[in-house]
Amino acid sequence: MRILNKIYERNTSETTITFKWLDEGETAIETPCPFIEHMLKSMFFYSGLKVSLFAEGDVDIDYHHLVEDTGIVIGQAIRESFAGSKIQRFGNTVMPMDEALIMVALDISGRSGSYWDIYFNTEKCGDFDLEVLEEFWKALAREAKLTIHFKMLSGKNSHHIAEAAFKGAGLALGQALQYSDRIKSTKGSLD
Repeated sequence: MRILNKIYERNTSETTITFKWLDEGETAIETPCPFIEHMLKSMFFYSGLKVSLFAEGDVDIDYHHLVEDTGIVIGQAIRESFAGSKIQRFGNTVMPMDEALIMVALDISGRSGSYWDIYFNTEKCGDFDLEVLEEFWKALAREAKLTIHFKMLSGKNSHHIAEAAFKGAGLALGQALQYSDRIKSTKGSLD
């Protein structure tokens, strides 16, 4: 189960990230990157999980370090909070967002992998480099020890594609983290 009141942190010369699960209240996410803040708020809303996240970093260079390190911290929090728990383990959805249609499937298996089959028609949304989204998911999957697949079935608008991916991931994550009456593995362990 989630470890409430524990703060997960990452402090480097490039970033400072703090993350905490919330039992009540509203999700609060604050970063100097409006685009990733929007994506994360969407993801956690659809997951049903409430969090507090504060992230700052060397965004004068670009958003890469901030976004990747945020993925690291969220992944570590998922791993530490749910490792060994009786959870559903699997989650999946096909998420529409206007013309975009994104399939997301994940397995909280103790094995990490991020498979990003999404392509954008633009390099940026505002000042955000969209290629950094793949790095976020690689970091989160590695640290959480989960496998996640993204498959773009259709889409033209880059914002819609990205948002469908994050909403879909949130929905799949919420499914996978639901309580199960048993450990969902023929090995008897998800490690």
